[in-house]
Amino acid sequence: MSAPAIVLRPGHASDLPHLQAFDPFAGRRDREIEEGLLQVAARQNEVLAYLTFSRGGFVGNPYIEFLAVAPSGRRQGLASRLLAWALAQHPGLRVFISTEADNFPMRALLQAGPWTEAGAVHGANGPRAAEVFFYTDVPSLVLPPARS
Repeated sequence: MSAPAIVLRPGHASDLPHLQAFDPFAGRRDREIEEGLLQVAARQNEVLAYLTFSRGGFVGNPYIEFLAVAPSGRRQGLASRLLAWALAQHPGLRVFISTEADNFPMRALLQAGPWTEAGAVHGANGPRAAEVFFYTDVPSLVLPPARS
């Protein structure tokens, strides 16, 4: 018997206890859920990963603000699936994401995908590592010609 499928879906208030168990970031996931900015990867009722968009974007473009995977969900391609979902929401646009310079797993993930390093901001995280920004240009949605 195979394991239950992992699905991507909008976050729900009932997901908050799962998110809090592995969420490494500051902020209010409850607000992001209420505003429809949080997407989860879940197996049945277990949330294994999440992604949020920033309310304000970044220099007028969509910005993926947070991406986190629970220890039990790592090495299953969940971050890649959530990123692919996020890009599919923004055809024809430039999408940004960032990570701390010393977050080597995240940097490797981004460097292996369609992302281009855009630069770093030193001091954004206080005395911690610089924040490194990446972007990708999402292709426009191309529809097949209508049949006549």
